[in-house]
Amino acid sequence: TMVTLLYRTVRPLLSISESVSLQKRAYHVLDSLLKHHGSVLAVTESRMQILNLIVESLLTCQVSARSMRLRCMETLMVTMSDEEVDEASAAILGEVLICQKDANKKTRDSATELILMMIRRIAPYGMLTQLCSGMAGETSVMRSAAVTGLCLLMLEHRGDNEIMKAAGELLPTVCLLLRDECP
Repeated sequence: TMVTLLYRTVRPLLSISESVSLQKRAYHVLDSLLKHHGSVLAVTESRMQILNLIVESLLTCQVSARSMRLRCMETLMVTMSDEEVDEASAAILGEVLICQKDANKKTRDSATELILMMIRRIAPYGMLTQLCSGMAGETSVMRSAAVTGLCLLMLEHRGDNEIMKAAGELLPTVCLLLRDECP
């Protein structure tokens, strides 16, 4: 009962835009709840519903809360089935890729850890398809982050000849993207 009450209290604070420290603390509490009482929360709301709540609060997310937000996503996704991870990654991959280029090192590290977790859980070709769609992004930051994600995918699946072959076919496109100015 206490876990459910605490979750219901924290839930609206995730999208509060008036107080930076309050929102960051709310994500921190949510992460702790998910780590220590995830099964209790799953009775109240499914993991996908909690993830959708986090996704919907993106527009009000403060800069200082990004790394905790990504940690909450990773904590949720670790407990999901592979099919749920595949579905969830489609909803969050764009944000996670962009967070790889964030000015904050904690945010970049959290984004990289989350991408690696997705790469390990999603079928290699499914992840390749998702990352290739990021290479067609509107901004140079998104395209650069997608290339970084592809590098992580190739590193993780370097023993998979089919992935290496597909990566070789993408090389001309990646070389074109190298001309873009991007950090």
